[in-house]
Amino acid sequence: MPPPATPARPSLFKELTASETMHHCMVTNNRYIPEQQLFEIVTVARVRSALRSRWSWLRLLFRNRSLDDKLQQARKLIAVLAIIGQLNEDSIRSLTINSLTDDDLPLRAKGDALRNRDENKTIRFPTWEEAAIDAFLEKQWMVLAPILDLKDDDPIEVDLDEKCALQFSSCEDKGHTKFSHVFFAEVPSQGGGGPRFVAVKKFINTFKDYAKERDNLRDINAINNNHLIKHLATCDQIPCIVFPWADHGDLKQFWEEKSRSDRALPLFVWAIEQMSGLASAVGDLHRMNCRHGDLKPSNIFYFKEDDVGVLKIADVGVSRVHSMATNLRQGETATTASTRAYEGPEAYRQTNAPRSRTYDCWSMGCIVLEFVIWLLYDQHALDGFHWARDSEWNGYYRPKSPNSMVDDGMAEWWEKMERHPNVDVVIKLLREDARVKGTALEELVNLVDLKLLLINPKHRPLGGVIAEEFQGLLQRCKKEQTPWVNIEEYRRAGRAAQAQITAQQDLETSSPSQDITSNQSQGQSPAQLRRSGEIDTSESEPATEDKTEKDNNCVPPGPDPLLINAVLTRHSARTALGYSLEGVEVRDRRTAEGPGEQVFVVNWDGPDDPLNPRNWSIPRRVGTTLQISFIAAVVGAASSIDATVLPQAAADFHVSEVAESLATGLYLIGMGLGSLIAGPFSETFGRNAVYTVSVAVFMVWIMASGLAPNFAAQIIFRFLAGCSSSTPLVCAGGSISDMYNSLEKTWSFPLFAIAGFGGPMLGAVMGAYIGPSSIVDWRWTEWTMLISSAVLLTVVLLFMPETYGPLLLAWKARHYRRITGDSRFRCEHEIVKATLFTRLQVSMTRPFLMLTEPIIMAMTLYLTVVYIILFTFLVGWPYIFERTYGLDQGLANIIFIAMFLGTQINFISVPVIYRMTVRRAELGSAQFVPEIRLWYAMFGACISIPISLFWLGWTNYAGISIWSAIFAVVMFGYGVTGVFICVYMYIIDSYEVYSASALTFVALVRYVVAGGMTVAGIPFYENMGTHWTLTILACISTVLAPIPYVLYYYGHWIRSKSKYAVEK
Repeated sequence: MPPPATPARPSLFKELTASETMHHCMVTNNRYIPEQQLFEIVTVARVRSALRSRWSWLRLLFRNRSLDDKLQQARKLIAVLAIIGQLNEDSIRSLTINSLTDDDLPLRAKGDALRNRDENKTIRFPTWEEAAIDAFLEKQWMVLAPILDLKDDDPIEVDLDEKCALQFSSCEDKGHTKFSHVFFAEVPSQGGGGPRFVAVKKFINTFKDYAKERDNLRDINAINNNHLIKHLATCDQIPCIVFPWADHGDLKQFWEEKSRSDRALPLFVWAIEQMSGLASAVGDLHRMNCRHGDLKPSNIFYFKEDDVGVLKIADVGVSRVHSMATNLRQGETATTASTRAYEGPEAYRQTNAPRSRTYDCWSMGCIVLEFVIWLLYDQHALDGFHWARDSEWNGYYRPKSPNSMVDDGMAEWWEKMERHPNVDVVIKLLREDARVKGTALEELVNLVDLKLLLINPKHRPLGGVIAEEFQGLLQRCKKEQTPWVNIEEYRRAGRAAQAQITAQQDLETSSPSQDITSNQSQGQSPAQLRRSGEIDTSESEPATEDKTEKDNNCVPPGPDPLLINAVLTRHSARTALGYSLEGVEVRDRRTAEGPGEQVFVVNWDGPDDPLNPRNWSIPRRVGTTLQISFIAAVVGAASSIDATVLPQAAADFHVSEVAESLATGLYLIGMGLGSLIAGPFSETFGRNAVYTVSVAVFMVWIMASGLAPNFAAQIIFRFLAGCSSSTPLVCAGGSISDMYNSLEKTWSFPLFAIAGFGGPMLGAVMGAYIGPSSIVDWRWTEWTMLISSAVLLTVVLLFMPETYGPLLLAWKARHYRRITGDSRFRCEHEIVKATLFTRLQVSMTRPFLMLTEPIIMAMTLYLTVVYIILFTFLVGWPYIFERTYGLDQGLANIIFIAMFLGTQINFISVPVIYRMTVRRAELGSAQFVPEIRLWYAMFGACISIPISLFWLGWTNYAGISIWSAIFAVVMFGYGVTGVFICVYMYIIDSYEVYSASALTFVALVRYVVAGGMTVAGIPFYENMGTHWTLTILACISTVLAPIPYVLYYYGHWIRSKSKYAVEK
């Protein structure tokens, strides 16, 4: 048997553009091909194989080994030619004639030719068109991604084109702030060295901040202090700064993860040496007239160097140059408040005023005090110390009284401030601790008390003085003039602590009520158990005299003194509860979230939490959706029902029918304007409350409209009714998003839209025989809506559940607060609590920012035209059916049933489109794009509108059967509903977090314009007749019909250029 055939290797183009070859740089957001991988693919043998069989002149050239050398030196160029589809005879001829190599990249355009990097070669590709040249200039950057050369200690400056990427073996997004993004990246090895892990800080639209940090880092690098972090590279074009990565995290993480059983004498020595090093770093900063401005444990990183850990101060690039150093000034020295827990008291009074360098000394005092507490009592006591300074005021200082900071001119601001009383309590207890007396720890406590934590910044020394104090302390300790810690007292306290732990365990074992953490601790990390105050006794045995004598360096953990236990750890059981509850994240407050150190963020109990509306049963969610559709149908019916009694209402108020049409027009305008305020109310009070209140208010205005004594009162109350009826237009999309994921919305949103969109047709049918009736007058249109609203309100009150996730989580957090008595349980919505006024301000301004979005403009124009057509139908219905076919007023309005049936035909396409969407979703997220929402319009709906209008306009004659017009109306109902579904779902998926603002803009424009056209519709029919009016509307809709198809094929490109739309 012949051996099995070897599978043919893919072409150079396919292999170079494969997903496993193309890499994405998260820092620059550009694609690239790693150099090593490129050279493995593009070899001289493969190039010869690809070209030898095609062009005879190459056969002669290949006999000369010099061509091989040229190809070897131009493999990047050849890769680009393969990617753009120009790897052919002419291109290779141009490369060889011009002796182009990879060193000539990047090429630049120079008229109709290309120039190399050194501008000493002019290259022409005679057969290339302009598009090929543009493609080469764009794609060449894929092969030019540099590898950062970080072998030397001196920082490098990377000159990078904005289209070029940085080459990393791996890259991971580690989070972002308002001004910068941080990435963890692995730089490939070079020159035999191993890979290097770095942190890349990319600045977001703030080159000024980047330049300031870059220049400060350059100055700080000259200090050469091992406790100041140094940058490795900068790049102005991105802009970004590269730092060494701290594998072991920051000081806060070090405290949390260091085992309590690890307290040995070397740890005390190392800690004091590191505090001394940090003080020397601050002193060096101050000597060059710089102030760090935000010293805190999370800005101090722990590096492992030669088996010895080193603490380094980070974020030094944001150091403010002190106002005294005019020759080094980098802008103003004023700054906003830093992290509340470690900021000096001058930040409270002087938020934007210049600050002295002694501001850092206050922060240093906070860090040193916490370091001592951690050494003696471990992390749970440190957590308690944070909490003991008040959950609402977390600083080391506070005003003496609530009104003490009023500027009365009687005293300086520092005379109205005081150190937090619990800080003084802890300092006093530390001094009285037998383990501290006469040791280096006592000197540290005295330094904090007498020189660092002083309210008046003028009384604090600069960093250089603090560094000298630490150096003197280290020298005395090393000369054994001052002990590091009282070892004997620590051993005695350790034995007492172990006995206390054993007794407590025996008590818990015999007690029927277990500690809440005992049943919940399984599955938690050791760091979580330590933070909650639990002690894993399996790691340590009761200390004995023999074991203590054998290990002179062993320092068992001591117990907390009685008062520290009361002040510092009285919340430890509650903290343990916070860590043990599923769906609760215990974290520090962020700066933007206001005062308070720790917060328990309440979230869903995993993806299957039954409280989450997306996990409700299908019948419950469908029932809720139908209730929302009922609301939309009722308010939609109210928009059209008045149009059925125009002659009677106009006669009653002695106005023309054109004037009376304002009752419908102003209602629509009110719906548009009311949409601006409905959204913020639902985000503040929840969906259910807004639905209930808006329906109740709607009933009041409808009743007032029915009782209106004159025309002016009627149109005012109709306008107010329209404002209060806008809720389902804005909130319905939010309610459906609350209950359904993206795939489920494929069928759930049409369920709402098809049922709700039939409202205007049902309104016309409901009012069909009220106008001509001799039993009731025209005002029964309002009474009919009032009765319907009353039924609706009853249903909402009895059966409508709340679906707004943040409000449900707020209720859950409130429940936790009530049963635990702990005020730290909060949901995200409560932590960053935007006021109703703020939400109203955003909702009224952000929609108008959408004016620059091409997708929004196209869809708004499209849906507005559809609504113009729809509501001109309402006022033109008598001309279309009564005058042409001789129907009476009631029977003509009954024909709206045909349009209602047309809307329901869309149900047929829902399962088909849903199955197609499921298949797309199974292919991956790259195929599940917003453009699939356009299918509802593309499957005939968008072309049904012009076809039906032409059909109705050109067959609206008495001699042609009325059934022809009725079938045209059915087609029109199908088309307008399909377009409505398409527009709403496409905008929701394209704009995600901004979809509420986008939909508000669409609703505002379409209802205001449609309301105005309702009034103008009657003169159109009067002066132009039904044939020309419908033909003009058909022509307009024909021009707009291609919009869904255009967006389907080019929507991804339009979204990539948009400021607010998502790319996929």
